[in-house]
Amino acid sequence: MLVDFFNSEGMKRVIKELVKKYSSYGEIKGTIKISDPTFVEIEAVKKLGIKTKDETIKFTIKKFLETLDMKESRELEGFLRDELKVILKTKKHILEKEIDQRNKKLDLLIKSVHTKKLKEYLLKTPSILKLEHHYELVKTMDDLQENPERLITLGNLGGRKLHDPHFFDAGTSNYRCLINYLKYYFHEDTQNSMEEKSLLLQMGLVGDSLSNFITIYGFKGVTKDNTTYSLLENSENININIGNLYKVKHMEAKYSKVLIVENPNVFIAIREYLETKKEELSLICTSGQINQCGHLFLEKLVRQNKKIYYSGDIDPEGILIGQSLKERYPWIKLISYTKENLLKYMSKVTLTVERLKKLEKVKLGDEIKIDLLEALVKEKRGAYQESYYKEILEEIL
Repeated sequence: MLVDFFNSEGMKRVIKELVKKYSSYGEIKGTIKISDPTFVEIEAVKKLGIKTKDETIKFTIKKFLETLDMKESRELEGFLRDELKVILKTKKHILEKEIDQRNKKLDLLIKSVHTKKLKEYLLKTPSILKLEHHYELVKTMDDLQENPERLITLGNLGGRKLHDPHFFDAGTSNYRCLINYLKYYFHEDTQNSMEEKSLLLQMGLVGDSLSNFITIYGFKGVTKDNTTYSLLENSENININIGNLYKVKHMEAKYSKVLIVENPNVFIAIREYLETKKEELSLICTSGQINQCGHLFLEKLVRQNKKIYYSGDIDPEGILIGQSLKERYPWIKLISYTKENLLKYMSKVTLTVERLKKLEKVKLGDEIKIDLLEALVKEKRGAYQESYYKEILEEIL
C-alpha cells in the first residue's frame, strides 16, 4: 500500500527532493520544500498529515519520518532503494564515477596518439573531452608536423580533415585548444593575435596565405635547399605572400640600404624617384600595420652590411606603428619623424582629442623627440609621407 502511495503522481517531486538531499549530505535530512504544488501533490501530502501554507509544501524530514513511523533516515533510504528501486548516490560518489569514466576515456584517447608532447598535453588538459569533436581535433593535432615543406591554411586543415572549413576559426574553442597545445609544444606564451599567428606558422599553419602579403623591390631569396629564389626580374615591384615566403630560408637585399614604408602611394612615388635619379635602394611596403608576412620577411632578412630604415606618417597612429616595429626589431632606424617635416607639410585634417591621446603611449628617444609631440598637440594636425617622400630619401641616400 505504501509503495503504491509513493509511486503515485502526487509524490514524484517529493521523492526527487529526497534524492537531492541524499546527494548533498550522504543522508536524507533537513527540510523539503515544493514550490507551486499541484492539486494532486497537495492532496497527497495531506494524506500524510502535512499541511500546506501559502500554496507551498514544506516539511522537515524529522516530521516526515514520524508520519511514516520510521525512527531514522536510514529506514527511509532503505525503503526508497529496496521497495521503490530508487538509486541514491552522493555528489561525491557521482563525481568519483565521472572522474573514473573521464580518466578511462582520456586514457584511450592518449593511447591513440603518437606525438609525445600531445600525450603530455592531453594528460594535463582533461577538459578537452568536453569539446564536441575532441577526438577529431586531437587526431588532427597529432598529424601536425613542425616546419613542414608547405603551409596549410586553417580553413583547408579543417576542410580536409573534418569537412568543416570553419572548424579552426579564430575565437572558437577548437582554435583556442590548438593554440594552447602549440604553446605547450613550443614552450612559448602569446600575448596577442600576432604572436598566435607566429606560433601557428612554426607548425606550418596560416589563416590566409594569399591575401597575407607585402610588396617589395630589390631582393632575392635563398630557398631551403640553397637555390636562388629570384625576385629581381625586370626591376619590378613584387607582391610576395606568406606562402611563397615560407619556402625561402633567407632574403637578401640587392642594395646596401633598405627602406620600409607602410603606404603604397609612397612606395610608388619613391620607386619613380629612384628610376629618375638612378639611385639604388631596396624597398618594402607593408600597406598599413605590418602583417604576419611582413614580420616573417624581416626575420628572414640578412642584415649583414645593410642599413634598414622605417618611415611612417607623422600622426599618432603612424608614430606608434614605427615604435612597435622598433621595439620588435631594434636594428631598424626610424626616420622622418621630425618637427620640421610636420610644420612644413602639415595636413588640413584636424586630429581629434581621442587620436592625440594615443601620443601618451609614445616612448621618446633619439628618433622620436618631445618637440615633435608638442607640435602635434599644439597644431592638432599631422603630416603624410606623400608630401615629404623626397626628404625621406635625402635623409638616407
